[in-house]
Amino acid sequence: SFPVNGNDYTNPAQSSFYQDSFNSDVYGERENEVDPQNTASYYAELDYEERYRCPPNWIRFRESCYRFTKSPDRPRNEARKICQAYESDLATLTSPEEHGFIIT
Repeated sequence: SFPVNGNDYTNPAQSSFYQDSFNSDVYGERENEVDPQNTASYYAELDYEERYRCPPNWIRFRESCYRFTKSPDRPRNEARKICQAYESDLATLTSPEEHGFIIT
């Protein structure tokens, strides 16, 4: 599984990749610069469902998106590379509720 934090302000490129309706204004001299105040106000105007929308084939649990794949067993570093190809990472379980979600 691959969690994606839909409200990750530390990596705007990741947020834009997974937010279907993401639309930022160009800010500064470079095309990829985003005005942090405009980004914060953009997210503040979204309701919960819009803010944490997952891409197709991903499943939302609370404020993260997960993608489950069937594949042969592989070493952790190899599995992590697959996750990173989706601009994500392996799941790190932080609660009993999240563990229950993963195993069901």
